[in-house]
Amino acid sequence: MIQQVQTTAANPVESEQIDLPEVVLQPLPMNAKVAEQHHFAHGLLEEMLFKRGIFKPYFMGEGKHGKPFLLEHPQIQFNISHCKNAVLCGIGSKPLGVDVETIRPMRERVLRRVLTASEQQEILQSESPELCFLRFWTLKESFVKALGVGISYPMQTLAFSLREPLATEGMQCHVRQGNGEILVPMQEYAAAGAGAGYRFFQGIWEQKQVFSVCIPKAE
Repeated sequence: MIQQVQTTAANPVESEQIDLPEVVLQPLPMNAKVAEQHHFAHGLLEEMLFKRGIFKPYFMGEGKHGKPFLLEHPQIQFNISHCKNAVLCGIGSKPLGVDVETIRPMRERVLRRVLTASEQQEILQSESPELCFLRFWTLKESFVKALGVGISYPMQTLAFSLREPLATEGMQCHVRQGNGEILVPMQEYAAAGAGAGYRFFQGIWEQKQVFSVCIPKAE
């Protein structure tokens, strides 16, 4: 089933929607190896660039901390992420960060290192702590990737609450399924602290993958 969504620039809110990136999630065969994940992720990027008239060979540069960009097409911003069961690619006109993770057991040491006290409390009160942790993690990781900095960034400097999203359908993610795509709504969340100048979107696919996107707020 393929759904299409059309938007117009009739007002500032709709205009802001047009500036949202295109995001595509492609499920992978079970437990794909890292090399396979990398191959599928770059294949998805190549396909999405092709749709925009950008063909191989295209040349990549790297930011200060290794974030790649298109040397000859600075108007195109992209980011990719992969895990053992899915790859995620986002392309837009603004710097962006994306992250996808397969739900797995959480590690207490990582939880204490990246989450604020209120976020940790929210996990303890959750019916699914592993899912709740990865929801926080992917939101924060998407922010770090939007900035183009390393994972050593102090993630406790931004904070979220998952209890009340700003919007329940802030963005659509194109999820590949068979020969078509399904549009999966992504909820929008606000960040306090370091992430206050950014917009955050998150979706969950079949209770298996959590994926998040971060972009700057409109000036």
